[in-house]
Amino acid sequence: DLEAAVGHGDPKADLLLIARRIAAYTSELVPRMMLMRSLGQQQGQPHDMPRPPRVEHDFAAMTAYFGREMGMGRIARGDPTVPALALMHATAGFAISQVAQPMEGSFDITDFLEDFVSMLWRGLETKEGA
Repeated sequence: DLEAAVGHGDPKADLLLIARRIAAYTSELVPRMMLMRSLGQQQGQPHDMPRPPRVEHDFAAMTAYFGREMGMGRIARGDPTVPALALMHATAGFAISQVAQPMEGSFDITDFLEDFVSMLWRGLETKEGA
């Protein structure tokens, strides 16, 4: 979906959409992985946590998206892997922490994603967009 977004619409809104998709996927995946692990332990199978799906394709798509938007001047130029890594890891990490050990009184996922994307956007916004 990112390829179609390049050069169109609001890049900040695209970032929030990406973050929401990562968080939703992670929030769904982690409980499944935990269940698979517990079932494996009960049946005497190895205690290794099932491996998460590979994310190279998704990461490559995000990096390409940032690179193309940077090339068009819609976001500040730089290494496109940096915002791709920041977005992927912060979003997935927060979703994992909320599933594995939610803290009382912490941000809900929607508040976190909006605040994180706003902070990330401040570093990506072009001078013209400021």
